[in-house]
Amino acid sequence: MRALPALLLLTLAACAETGESRADYAAADTDGHVSEVVLVAAPASAPPGFREAFATKALAKLQSCAHGPRALTLQTDILDFHASNGVKTYLIGDSNEVRGTARLVDDKGRTVGDYDIHRRYSGQDIYGAVAMRDTVGQMAEAFAGEVCKRAFAGSAR
Repeated sequence: MRALPALLLLTLAACAETGESRADYAAADTDGHVSEVVLVAAPASAPPGFREAFATKALAKLQSCAHGPRALTLQTDILDFHASNGVKTYLIGDSNEVRGTARLVDDKGRTVGDYDIHRRYSGQDIYGAVAMRDTVGQMAEAFAGEVCKRAFAGSAR
């Protein structure tokens, strides 16, 4: 019976998000909002419906952090995308991973922010397998969340 609390803590600690990003240059203005997400490139290994699902989830996340009057478009090139295997996650652990570039472009076509982004969400056991089942949504939100931190940190409500 004493092992139950420790087992619960291990289960809750079974997922972790990691990653890194590099800004080529910070956004010139953080007085903008993202009105559109355009996937310029996606890996051939991406699942069906990836482009639409990624753009929809990323836009929703960006709308929660960028509230300025200036309309910007997020252009993304997803260079690598790995979806976890549920059985592997349950047994030995696996990860969802996305790597790519994000460019914020204004209405005149000028790039006002350019970022290299890499996010990984790792998990193990049944909790990890359940938490990681919406791979595209999870990685789109993590990718967009990194754009929020880099470009719109000053405009969060």
